[in-house]
Amino acid sequence: FKGHKLIFTGINSEDGVNVVSSKNRKTPDSVSAQNLTKNNVLSFSHQYTPTKNFSNKLTASWYTNQGGGSVESEFLDPTLNRKNFENVSADTLAPYLLGFKVRSEFTFEKYSISDKLYYYWGNNLFEAGAGVDFLKTIIDFKFDLDPELKAIFSANPGLRTTINSIKDIKNYKRYNFYLQNNFELSNNLYIQPGLRYDYYEVLDKSYFAPRISLSYGIDDLTTIRGSWGIYYQSPGYEKLRDQNTFYDLTRKYTEFLESEKAIHYVVGLERWLTSEWLLRTEAYYKDFRDLIVQQIEQGGNYFTERVPGGDIRSVSGWTRPVRNIGDSLTQIPINNSFGEAYGVEFLLEKKNSERGSNFSGWISYAYAHANRYQRRDIIPFAFDQRHTVNIVGNYSLGSNWELGFRWQYGSGFPYTEPIGLKPRILLLDTDNDGKPETPVVATRASYANPNSNEVIFDIDYGDRNRFNARKPAYHRLDIRVTKATKLWNYDWTFYLDIINIYNRTNVVGYSFYVEDDLTLGRETNSMFPILPTIGFSVKF
Repeated sequence: FKGHKLIFTGINSEDGVNVVSSKNRKTPDSVSAQNLTKNNVLSFSHQYTPTKNFSNKLTASWYTNQGGGSVESEFLDPTLNRKNFENVSADTLAPYLLGFKVRSEFTFEKYSISDKLYYYWGNNLFEAGAGVDFLKTIIDFKFDLDPELKAIFSANPGLRTTINSIKDIKNYKRYNFYLQNNFELSNNLYIQPGLRYDYYEVLDKSYFAPRISLSYGIDDLTTIRGSWGIYYQSPGYEKLRDQNTFYDLTRKYTEFLESEKAIHYVVGLERWLTSEWLLRTEAYYKDFRDLIVQQIEQGGNYFTERVPGGDIRSVSGWTRPVRNIGDSLTQIPINNSFGEAYGVEFLLEKKNSERGSNFSGWISYAYAHANRYQRRDIIPFAFDQRHTVNIVGNYSLGSNWELGFRWQYGSGFPYTEPIGLKPRILLLDTDNDGKPETPVVATRASYANPNSNEVIFDIDYGDRNRFNARKPAYHRLDIRVTKATKLWNYDWTFYLDIINIYNRTNVVGYSFYVEDDLTLGRETNSMFPILPTIGFSVKF
């Protein structure tokens, strides 16, 4: 259509899991898991461009992510060394198994309507847009945990949270509007002020976010850029899967809750070294405010101490557990944290713009810090990575053959290293009123001598000891060879991908356990080894 462009998009996907442990399994764990997840996307866009100075794009979309599942499991106490319990029957290991059940149903649905307008007037560009999201979330999670598993969670400050069943249905809307204009003040000076408005019905609050960017051309090859802006992010159940945190977003808790806020400061320099080589450097600072965390309530933790000269494996070697005032996380969201991220980035890019040039690619390096401040503690964000390097290249070999490669390096992400071991403490119902109230040092039959009981030990992560260590550096090299050809009047591309070609063992994390001599053991969990794949694509 003259001046009109219509775009339709549709995606449907389903993922299902149905797992039951084999009777012939080598490990003592058993699991029964069922899960079905459906994702659907429908989108329609109408772009109208009657003149070269004006364009408008209207988009309507629908997205849904829904599913449900259940997990029932008996697994080996995570404080034990799994290698010592392979090929042993579950009946024999019954005292060492913990139970866990969870049933879940969820629906995240969003209808969106948005409109964006572009208008060139003189040497200036005006842009405006508006949109509304209609969101519906339904969550229903039911938990049933073994008391000893709860004790393990209590021993880890990173997991010390109230794991309650939660059920909620929430319908809410988000409105937004923005406008900005890129002004050409002179041949080499441009400024772009802007303003965004957001209304989050889940909070019943409105926010205005001003922003501005500036670019100045020192000469034909060098440009200085800078920007400043305020950004807001609303809480919502649709973020549950990304953040892995349960928040109770009922009105009584969101009435005084604010949206998370970030203020960005960016300055950069761009320089063309030749007609093909571009050097860019950028420094940034991000100020995070009103970060949402789980409310902490005073809880009842228990501790015990060694009896001088006593047997560490025997209950008599420990004092009677006493109550200690400790922290317990709830599902109540509050704005009780702030943070910052800052760093510098360098990019050297080779563009394939000259005739006869077969190579293109880029090299980048980033140095960064990202910390949050909470209750007088400085805690790095999970994504805090000090050094990051990327080297990417593509080389045309001729005859429609192409070789590509990518090397990535990243210094270690933070993780929590335990400080030692401590006895597991359980609450028992000694007065038969149906409520456990008496703390005792937990014991079980000795694996070496089933006729005697010995103290069960948990991993001790310390009280406020989060992210106190770093994983090893991550690096890998991937290569890709492609061949383009024409078959049956269609354009085909065949490729060979090899991920992690030198088979680097990159660490995902660690599993900690108690050794037989009551020292702390550690097992490394790694990412994929070398992984070759072949495939093809066709355009028709």
